[in-house]
Amino acid sequence: MAIVTFPLSAAVHAANAAPRKSLLARFFEAMMAARMRQAMRELERYPHLLPRNDIEPVEYVPQDEVKRAGYRATFADAGLLPFVRGA
Repeated sequence: MAIVTFPLSAAVHAANAAPRKSLLARFFEAMMAARMRQAMRELERYPHLLPRNDIEPVEYVPQDEVKRAGYRATFADAGLLPFVRGA
């Protein structure tokens, strides 16, 4: 009778290893990271084009500016708005 022992350490390590991402998935992740770094470099390059943080957003646009810009619908005649049905 012969006794054979098999090393179990290799099987245990293979079972505990995280599944590896495919080559295509790793390529796309690297591409996204590179594009993000490029975008951050562009933002650092032109900081004067970014909006200032001390400006408050406008809650209400005056109707005369809206009409001057060529927008026909106003708050009074909401039936002219494209998303209002049956008005």
